[in-house]
Amino acid sequence: DDANGVAATIRRQFAERFSSEVADDIRILYGGSVSPNNIREFVEASDIDGALVGGASLKIETMLAMMASLTH
Repeated sequence: DDANGVAATIRRQFAERFSSEVADDIRILYGGSVSPNNIREFVEASDIDGALVGGASLKIETMLAMMASLTH
């Protein structure tokens, strides 16, 4: 909820400074810690468009588990 709220604020700022079309077209990625247990929460959030997977991407098992959690 906190991350989505921040993303919503960012999107609102783009709408105010530029236009609602720009705000709708901008892609906002969550850059915090993601895991197989929480990635779905971030990618399904209304104002977050995906996750920037960092260190977890270095472990194939973790990366595959995250991908699996998004497809089931």
